[in-house]
Amino acid sequence: MKNEIEDTPVRYIETHKISKLNRDNIVVRATDEKDSDGANHEYAIIVCTDKGIVSETAIKFQKGGLKETGVNGITDQSLIAIVLDRMVGFQAGPYASVYNEPVIDHLKGALGEMAKRYDLRATLGIEGERVPDLVPPQPENEFLLQFFAYEHLPETLQAVSKPFGDLARDLVAKLPRNPERTVALRKLLEAKDCAVRALVAK
Repeated sequence: MKNEIEDTPVRYIETHKISKLNRDNIVVRATDEKDSDGANHEYAIIVCTDKGIVSETAIKFQKGGLKETGVNGITDQSLIAIVLDRMVGFQAGPYASVYNEPVIDHLKGALGEMAKRYDLRATLGIEGERVPDLVPPQPENEFLLQFFAYEHLPETLQAVSKPFGDLARDLVAKLPRNPERTVALRKLLEAKDCAVRALVAK
């Protein structure tokens, strides 16, 4: 099928080929050279049959920071949002599946993690600039994080502990490791323990 498609692409993408339709009839290719940021920004999705090309969709992503180049393409988040919208629709329709729920959760999670990065860059005043993150990702080996685990708790206690656990992980991800971060986590841990005791107190 690739031989039937004109213009040799820079690179073919294969990760979508998990079903017969994807394997036999859908070609995904990057159509530009990788940029200095390490990524491609232009792609094509081609639908083919034995009779030839049915459709070809060009996708152009934002290339460069907004302050540098202005708006010139779509975002990763916009594509994820489309897929998420479709999965939610399928799950609300007659062909709902147990496999759809984790897909929906992972898509929401992906958008959430991306939002954290953009929020951090906005806080640091570098949103829209093509510069590396000023705060490198923190490894999840912060000693105090173990005390914020809530997955093993009964549902009633999870409801109280989860917001504290999520906030603790967020602080570790966004703040550099230093004594002030440790104090913040310890104070948060004290607050979490107080909230749990308030719930179980007789």
